[in-house]
Amino acid sequence: MLHRALPRTQKRIMRQFVELRHTGSRISAGVCSLSSAPQDSLSGLRIGLVGLPNAGKSTVFNALTSSERAQVGPYPFCTIDPNISRVSVVDKTLDRLAERVGAVRKVPSQVEVVDIAGLVSGASRGAGLGARFLHNIRGVDCIAHVVRKFSNEIVEETGSGSAISDILTIETELCLSDLAQVERRQEKLASQRRVARAAVDAENALLEEAAAILTEGSPVRTSSPALVQGLQHLGLLTAKPLLICFNVDDDLFRIACEGREDHLAGLVPKSMGEYSRVIVSAALESSLALMPRDEAEDMLDALEFPKDSAEECGAWRVGMEQLVRSGFDACGRHVFYTAGEKEARSWTIRRGAAAPEAARAIHSDMERGFICAEVAHVDDVLELGSVSAAKRAGKVRLEGRDYIVGSGDVVEFRFNV
Repeated sequence: MLHRALPRTQKRIMRQFVELRHTGSRISAGVCSLSSAPQDSLSGLRIGLVGLPNAGKSTVFNALTSSERAQVGPYPFCTIDPNISRVSVVDKTLDRLAERVGAVRKVPSQVEVVDIAGLVSGASRGAGLGARFLHNIRGVDCIAHVVRKFSNEIVEETGSGSAISDILTIETELCLSDLAQVERRQEKLASQRRVARAAVDAENALLEEAAAILTEGSPVRTSSPALVQGLQHLGLLTAKPLLICFNVDDDLFRIACEGREDHLAGLVPKSMGEYSRVIVSAALESSLALMPRDEAEDMLDALEFPKDSAEECGAWRVGMEQLVRSGFDACGRHVFYTAGEKEARSWTIRRGAAAPEAARAIHSDMERGFICAEVAHVDDVLELGSVSAAKRAGKVRLEGRDYIVGSGDVVEFRFNV
């Protein structure tokens, strides 16, 4: 049987190799390709950055990754190849948990960030460079639209200067790209109708509804949850949760951190549907991220920056941490913890995940052979010093397959494979 299966296996490997060559992108640890369909909803969060050229996407990328990996320049299309990197999520609870239980190693949750070339009006018809790389963000969990709200004589401005107009430009191009994706899917299904008539007709009904919405210039996220879920495999960009990320100058950022954001009210058209607003100063935060802590403090003092806001996330990364937290909230994600002397770790799961599904975030064998979960709340572990101490105090309970793992749970899974 083995010698008969070998040619088929070789063909499958070659197909995967060819696909990888055609969709490869730069990543910090090798080559990565992102499929159109979102990955398992229990996996770590992935955020795709879009926007006009020179809106500050690559600077946001550098600020998030505390690096200078993405090239930044004062001219359009400085980014050509997509930049992809993983970012550790700042988690003070995990910091305290690792210290309290005496863990040798601390492993925070990860967020993957994808930065592509800027989009321009007409990108769906081939203008600019960004359209050819949209497939690189079809597999992300949410879209962060970086909107320029700063002035700089050195950095060329490619938009209209109106935030509303710039937002609509990008949204229109994403709608047109999704419409083309829907039409390609309809053409493909036409040849499959004889084989699976019922399934094809059901999907075609969803595609027709999506096409009608997109033709009107509206994003798919404004439709019903059933439509968004039914077409999830297509990776439609306008169906994904949206973060509007205003990239502002130092003065506006300081005002925002003081809780005064009225100047940004009403800049997002109602036609965009639901979204989360994030305010960052990418240039400032990317510079601070590369500085020693004492130098960062001196710089913020000189700018009269409200220190209490910066210390909230413990790393002078107010806007970037807000971006990550907003991504978690928009995509319905939270974390649970595992804690022991060897390692304290946070795991990203979707809200509403049952215990076996959460176990899969650690290893698929744990889901397959799930027996039960030993659960304590992180506050009890922090108070008592360890999971074993929480057990002795009666703070650990046994939960079965139907238990919904909550935010802040410290869990140990029992399984048998």
